[in-house]
Amino acid sequence: INWSEDVAVLTHANFTALVFFLIIYIVSSICFCFMMATFFSRASTAAAVTGLIWFIAYIPYSFTINSYDDLSLSSKLGWSLISNTAMGFGIKLILGFEGTGEGLQWSNFFTPVSVDDTLTLGVVMIMMLVSCVIYMIICLYVEQVMPGSFGVPRPWNFPFTREFWCGEREYTGVEDIPNGHVEQRDPKAFETEPEGKH
Repeated sequence: INWSEDVAVLTHANFTALVFFLIIYIVSSICFCFMMATFFSRASTAAAVTGLIWFIAYIPYSFTINSYDDLSLSSKLGWSLISNTAMGFGIKLILGFEGTGEGLQWSNFFTPVSVDDTLTLGVVMIMMLVSCVIYMIICLYVEQVMPGSFGVPRPWNFPFTREFWCGEREYTGVEDIPNGHVEQRDPKAFETEPEGKH
């Protein structure tokens, strides 16, 4: 990637292939932030804790890079579920391609950098996308179980109920209601009126 006439960073890498890798990382990062936001009701707390955990997520890469050659492929894939570790592995592979003089190209996404390494950049990106799916599943689950002050929480096992997958049966019969008297049957099915929101 040429910055000016005499200066280049990643001299041999294809610009669009590199941007594609970075976009996958950005999407994974956004999904991570969505997941973390569901655990907090205040934005300032969520931002502070998410930032802290974000930097803590770099720690596994610093430990695994020292023993990278001794790790099995399954270990590398497992660690790649943490998006920051996957980013570190991806940058290591991109720099490896630069060292060979080939650079990152669309044609070598699923080609190992060396015969000793079985991890490829394409597999790292797939693991980033898998982590996106995991982050979003956690996000959607927590949002249903702990919806905050203005939602009706579902039970913790709601994904395993028939009502969740098939819907609730509709009542088709007619029920007589005495003169204007309506009783609230299930208090969990109704949320409280918000205070100060008139």
